[in-house]
Amino acid sequence: MKKIFNILIIIILFLSMNLSVNSCAIAPEIITEETEVITTEEEIAEETTEETTEEPTEEPTEETPSEETEEKTTKEEITDKEITGVLAKAMNYAGKQEESGMEIEIIRILFGDKKYIEKKIGEKFSDCSILFDEVNTVGEILLRVTNNSNKILNIRPDKGIIIIGNEQINPEDYYCEIYTMEDISGQLYPGIMRIGGFWFGVRRSTWDEVIKVKYIIDALYDEDYADVGEDFQFEINLSEKSFEPMPEELSP
Repeated sequence: MKKIFNILIIIILFLSMNLSVNSCAIAPEIITEETEVITTEEEIAEETTEETTEEPTEEPTEETPSEETEEKTTKEEITDKEITGVLAKAMNYAGKQEESGMEIEIIRILFGDKKYIEKKIGEKFSDCSILFDEVNTVGEILLRVTNNSNKILNIRPDKGIIIIGNEQINPEDYYCEIYTMEDISGQLYPGIMRIGGFWFGVRRSTWDEVIKVKYIIDALYDEDYADVGEDFQFEINLSEKSFEPMPEELSP
């Protein structure tokens, strides 16, 4: 009886050991299968994503100019167009007067845009006087002065006064004579004739706004510095004048 009991115990122990070994071998397979299934699904998902996802391609777009760029271009075009035109007005033989034997004739009077005139004459007005840096309009007066008297007379046209609108201009302040011509200021002997002139600046008017000009030259004086006769006064109307070319007698 005891032997049978021992045999039963051995059999039970043997069976329990087999069950324990089998249960330890199965569990990893289940986990492995799940892992493989998950991994496989993830790989399929990644492959699908790689196949279906495409990077967006950027199509080249034409740049449209901004309003500021268009406005700047327009202004530059307008400036270039204007500089090719005549930005000046000029009148020849604008007046003549004689006082005490001295004859003064305005051969030419001109008003123009400073930069335009500089381009035409090939010189900078600022080299003549720094006052020209403060203006955009310049003027020119060419005179013929002739002493028809029998005595020495003195005249100073550059010390005259020019009135344009409500502006009074003293040409002497700009001190810019036309050096290619004769000096018309100072002492003139009997029978002497000179042609010359000067430049000046205009602050309050553009060249095309200059319509009426008044030019006053102080009275002559003799060798004793006594005044001779009256002041010279010229009134010039440029309303119907555009641009007259330089008179032939002054052309080079």
